[in-house]
Amino acid sequence: MRVALSLLILVGLTYLINILSVGKGMPEEHEAVRTMIVVGLLMIGAWLAGQMSVKISLPAVTGYLVYGLVVGPSILSLIHPAQIHRSGADASPTQFAGDLAIALIALSAGGEIHLGWLKGRTKKILVLLAFHILILLIGIVGLVLLAAPHVDLLSNENETAVWVVAVLAGVVMVAKSPAVTIAMINDYRAAGPLSQTTLVVTVFKDLVLIVMFAGAMAFCKAAVDETSVSGGFLLVVGIELIGSILLGGVIGVVMVAYVRRVKAHYLFFVIGCCFMVALLGEQKFAIMKHHGHLEPLLMALSAGLIMKNLWPEGCEPIFHTIESMSLPIYCLFFSLAGARIDLQVFAELWYLSLGLVVVRLFFTWGGLRLGIKAAGIDEKWSRCIWLGMISQAGVSLVLVTLIVDGFPDSNWAVPLKTAMVGAIFINQLIGPVCFRYGLVVTDEVGKAEVSPRR
Repeated sequence: MRVALSLLILVGLTYLINILSVGKGMPEEHEAVRTMIVVGLLMIGAWLAGQMSVKISLPAVTGYLVYGLVVGPSILSLIHPAQIHRSGADASPTQFAGDLAIALIALSAGGEIHLGWLKGRTKKILVLLAFHILILLIGIVGLVLLAAPHVDLLSNENETAVWVVAVLAGVVMVAKSPAVTIAMINDYRAAGPLSQTTLVVTVFKDLVLIVMFAGAMAFCKAAVDETSVSGGFLLVVGIELIGSILLGGVIGVVMVAYVRRVKAHYLFFVIGCCFMVALLGEQKFAIMKHHGHLEPLLMALSAGLIMKNLWPEGCEPIFHTIESMSLPIYCLFFSLAGARIDLQVFAELWYLSLGLVVVRLFFTWGGLRLGIKAAGIDEKWSRCIWLGMISQAGVSLVLVTLIVDGFPDSNWAVPLKTAMVGAIFINQLIGPVCFRYGLVVTDEVGKAEVSPRR
């Protein structure tokens, strides 16, 4: 009751501030004040909503997402859309704060990947990943092809356009959210084969996905207009992928060197490194009229992996510091994700969104079941791994936006984005609940407490 009352008071005060500021405007030099209000509203309110969510046996992440949705532009409009969405080539201060959160979350993810754990398991993981991706991709492509004659989105398009939409939709639906996986594992202090395998498969899948998306975009652009594709597009994607991983490795080596030599002020050092990663992610480059940028998620992930596996014992203070900062970071990141949910978008093509969700769930389950058999895995936890593969978030939304940018003259790009964004948001809400169930069933909740690092 006290938590709910505190949440109502916070929302009420923010609503009152918004009313008092209407018509008076706020000078540009006070933009920092506006950003602080938004960040404070999201972080404190999300924490309270997370506490309420836990009381009814739901993951705290679900509370963060729902709270962001409620205070966001779709319902109460306590946050202006410009404060949470990227505007053109520039990011708002709140968006940049989200990039900082991504960097910290990814550092934590890299620190959870033990390369030694992969010895003897690499082949099984790759088989599992291959079956999962291929069967899910085939399922989504098949759904779009079968549904095309019956939906307004594609009924008037030619066969080439239908195949282009099917392939692009399939690739986007393959995407998974590493941030949700990391947050759930840390939040429930989970440890065990399900947690570790889910995290490794998620990270590897995102790396494969970037290459898949680049190839799919090149193929689809060539199918629509053979003159629209050049080697520059593939080169830009290659630089984004390889450059992000290499630069992240350099940052990881620097962080190891700092811990070895300085051995102090870890909090400020971690914040500074995350700030640097976020800044590097904002820098744009262009090759043959194709624009790109380094990916903060990959940079930070690579840095964390290098630290954990290059000097695991010495870097424990860094990971302890990251863990101590995780709660406010998760509150900010996931409430921002919830605030970006557009209910009006979902209402327009809800039936297509729901169809994508149902088919994605079925083929995720089926693909992983076949992958488990092909890999020769016969353990209790393996039957629950599909529950950790449902969530979608930032990466998926970025890919959808790139599709619209890549086909500006098509009639189907914007409606396709609408349908897929709706599906992504549904997966974003149900994913944490499903993964929590899997962790509970396999008895991995709280097991991380016995780890020396913890």
